[in-house]
Amino acid sequence: MYDLMIYSLKVGVCLAVFYLFFKLLLSRETFHRFNRIVVLGAMVLSFVLPLCVITVYREMPVLPEPPVEEGVVATTVAEPLPEPFPWELLAGAAFLVGAAATLLWTLCSLVGVLRLIRSGRRERLEDKAVLVRTEQAVMPFSWGRYIVMSEKDLAENGDAILLHERAHIKLGHHRYKAVYFLLAGLHWFNPMLWLSWVLLGRDLEVACDEKVLGSACGSPREYSAALLALASQALGWQPSGES
Repeated sequence: MYDLMIYSLKVGVCLAVFYLFFKLLLSRETFHRFNRIVVLGAMVLSFVLPLCVITVYREMPVLPEPPVEEGVVATTVAEPLPEPFPWELLAGAAFLVGAAATLLWTLCSLVGVLRLIRSGRRERLEDKAVLVRTEQAVMPFSWGRYIVMSEKDLAENGDAILLHERAHIKLGHHRYKAVYFLLAGLHWFNPMLWLSWVLLGRDLEVACDEKVLGSACGSPREYSAALLALASQALGWQPSGES
């Protein structure tokens, strides 16, 4: 368990170094695909580098043995040492409990998504994506080829939201989420992993918006207004009525 703790500490240091590197040098870059590869690659590399061990062999001089006097027998009586507090056992138990809780939360979220997809009305779109319409008040999201959206959002801003979520599907953003959730289960206690996901998630959203705005579909003004209204709804802010 001590080796696991040292390994986790090394992973945390690597994540902190990579996070600062990206934040200072690459956070303003507009090559979003490159940014995603760098962030995700750095996250994976942070778990691999501590496993690499460089061994250096060198010969040590042989020390002479001390002379032993004849007739003298050294006898020592070892006193029993007190039992140390089992810090390693406690830390290992906390790590396993946290990893199990994170895995359970991920599985529960996945089961909730599957239930939502199965309970909603499914419509196949022309690009092989599947729109799942539900009466529940949920924020629109996509997973795999499925786009889940409430009837209310579909009626108010359906076209813009569909463009946004279909861009997520075309760019394959669910793969990045799957890799992240796997790493988060292994290193749930490291804040640098969560901060790295904030950077990655922000870049995914920007890349998605740029793909939509760069296409010939929809009006940029209507698209931006729809996303702003959706963000305001998520924050619980309701714009005042027109005077």
